[in-house]
Amino acid sequence: MEDSAGLPSGKIILGIGGAAIAFSIFLLFYLRGKHPFFRVPFWRVLIFFVYGAVVAPVAVLLTYYLLVRPDVETETVLGAFLVIGPMEELVKLAGPLLLVGLVRRWREEPFEWFVACAASGVGFATTENILYALVTPEAFQILAFRSLAPMHLLWSGWLGYRIGRRTPGGRGFLKATFVGFLIAAFLHGLWDALCFSGYLGLLFVLFGGQILAFGWHVRKMAWLCANRSPRRPEPEEDAAKAVPVESAEFRCSACQVPLGRIPLRGADLLSCSGCGRATMGRGDLFRFVTDYSGSSGWFTLEAWYGFYWRVPEAESTLPCGGCDRQVPVRRFVRSDGPPAAFCDECALATADRRDLFAMVGAFRSRLEEGFLKG
Repeated sequence: MEDSAGLPSGKIILGIGGAAIAFSIFLLFYLRGKHPFFRVPFWRVLIFFVYGAVVAPVAVLLTYYLLVRPDVETETVLGAFLVIGPMEELVKLAGPLLLVGLVRRWREEPFEWFVACAASGVGFATTENILYALVTPEAFQILAFRSLAPMHLLWSGWLGYRIGRRTPGGRGFLKATFVGFLIAAFLHGLWDALCFSGYLGLLFVLFGGQILAFGWHVRKMAWLCANRSPRRPEPEEDAAKAVPVESAEFRCSACQVPLGRIPLRGADLLSCSGCGRATMGRGDLFRFVTDYSGSSGWFTLEAWYGFYWRVPEAESTLPCGGCDRQVPVRRFVRSDGPPAAFCDECALATADRRDLFAMVGAFRSRLEEGFLKG
């Protein structure tokens, strides 16, 4: 349906804006559940969504009065880079910067920054789309180009990601915020400049690239949370809380007492209460390390075992927890990593319990090293 000027009707305009907001909210809730160890509360997401929705008119008014002769195409494009992008990203960031920064538990959680900024962006886009739908039909082209993609969520979410992955310390926070703001403002300005100029092909390329980048950054943030999140579980604490169940099948090769079975996030640890030696099946050890490091589902057992275990040490052995034969010791992750003996016959790993627990920390460090380089 078109009006007398040949432009789509108000219902179509509202439909486009509504579809864009629905997609943005879907991505926001997808992001909300991607932390490896907890789910961000709905009320907290709602707070930042409402903040973004409330401040959107302020940003729109400020950009309107700051733009110089917006009817001139060249100056409008320049205004997108110099005014619209920086102004809107700054307004969206102010709320998360203040609220998350004031609550220590939120501030120290990298994922909080990601979700808070993304929610602010979705709330901002919701109000902005409503405002566009209320203006004259001539605004349809801008509305369509700007609303077909959840760009506000992507820009603000990426800025929150940069703050969350910052180097610990005051200078690291300021640098991450400043650099992230400049890049988000540039991408925002680039999108608006392409909208004003009518380069549809480039818009689709930019949209696709940022959607792919968003998915990759969500995965990298999960990596980071596994190592830095205050909510990450610790195997030592879980083992201390668990009540061991005596195993009738396995005995300690040194003490000859039944091993105690301790459940740890779906994996069974067989531990001796006397000497501290522990045994885990190969699959249990895989689940134990990957679950506590937040990387469950990212690796196959064969690839994980083949890539992260060093060659056996020629003169170092430990008795297998199943058949008692001497088994060569391997190092985990690096040449000075935690040692454990793997028995090919029994598919069991045997080591001091502290060394098995240390494998989680070694794997977390390895993941963060890859994350920071990537």
